[in-house]
Amino acid sequence: MPERMLTDRPRIMLATDLSARCDRACKRTVLLADQLDREIVVAHVIEGKKRRGDAETEEMLIAALIQKQFNKTDRLAQTIVLRGSVPQTLADAARDARCDLIVTGIARLNSLRDHILGTAVDYLVRQASVPVLIVKEIAEGPYRRLMVATDLSSCSRAALETALALFPKAKIDLVHAYHTPYEGFLRSEQIVDDVRREAEEDVQRFLRSPSLPAGTRRRIKAKAMVGELAIVMKQALDRSEPDLVVLGTHGKSGFVHATIGSRAAELLSWLPCDVLMVRNNPVS
Repeated sequence: MPERMLTDRPRIMLATDLSARCDRACKRTVLLADQLDREIVVAHVIEGKKRRGDAETEEMLIAALIQKQFNKTDRLAQTIVLRGSVPQTLADAARDARCDLIVTGIARLNSLRDHILGTAVDYLVRQASVPVLIVKEIAEGPYRRLMVATDLSSCSRAALETALALFPKAKIDLVHAYHTPYEGFLRSEQIVDDVRREAEEDVQRFLRSPSLPAGTRRRIKAKAMVGELAIVMKQALDRSEPDLVVLGTHGKSGFVHATIGSRAAELLSWLPCDVLMVRNNPVS
C-alpha cells in the first residue's frame, strides 16, 4: 500500500521495534485512528549511527515490513525508518510529523544502562512533547472506563483534560490519595473525619476548575482515599477494573514536580492495564 501525502488532520504515531509484542500496540493504534479519525505514522528507529553499504537496503526492507502489517487499513499515511538514539529520535519524529499522540508497546530492558537510567519508554515519555500511550493489553474495543490518578496539581489536571478530550465517551474514575498528618499519634476520630472531609472538598474544588467544561464533569466519579499512593491505586484498580490508567508526569526540567509525576515510571512498571502518560509542560 503506497503512502499518502500527509494532510493537516491530526495523526497518531506508532513507535515500534517490530517485535511480536508490538502487535498489541499496532492493533490499538488502528482502533484509535478509527475512533478519533486520525492518520497513522509508523516509526522505527535503528539504534546507532548510519552504516555503510547495506544501510539503505535495510531501511527499505523495514519500511516494506511495516507496510505489510498495515495492508488492511487505509489509515497509514507515512512510514519512518531512522537511525539514532531511540527515544530522542522518536520524540523528534513525532514533532516533525505533527503527531498529537505516540503509541508504543512494553519496552524490554536491553542493557545495564537501561536498568540504571530507565527503559526506552521512560525516556520517550520524558522527551516527547505529546502524550505517550503504553499498550499492555490486547485491544478488544474502545476504552470505556478510565482511571485518572490526581494529586490536585496542574500536572494531573493536564492528564484529566487530555483523557476527557481523547476519550469523549469513556467514564472516568478520578482517584486522589491523601494522608492524615501524624496519624500514628493522632487517634481522634474527629480529626480523621476532618482530614477526610477536607480532602473531599479539595477534590471538588479541583473539578470546578474553569479548564474543565461543566458538561464533561458528568462523566467523572471522584474519590478521595486515605493511604499511600500505590496502595490506593491498587484498591481503586480492584474496585473499578479500568482498561486505561492516565497519569500526569513532570517535564525533564525543573526542580519541583508533582508527587505522582515523580513516581510515574514506578507506577508504569506494575500497572496491569494500558497507561497513558501526559506531560504537564511541553519540551521547548
